[in-house]
Amino acid sequence: MFDELPPELILRILGFLDIQSVHDCQLVSPIWNHFIKLNEIVIYRAMAIQHNFVSNSDSSLDDVKTELPGPWMA
Repeated sequence: MFDELPPELILRILGFLDIQSVHDCQLVSPIWNHFIKLNEIVIYRAMAIQHNFVSNSDSSLDDVKTELPGPWMA
């Protein structure tokens, strides 16, 4: 997979998955684990946008804190 697909496409695909599925992908091989760890910010941001945890792709962390108040955002 990593030899045939561009990294941008892999990141796009991973952004559609839920957190558990991304974690499961990390368990596939050391190469997958390394790739996901190197790109986890990009992947998690794409997941947040895809699953409507942020209202748009331009949201900053401060915007998210006001949209989703809770103890985890303190």
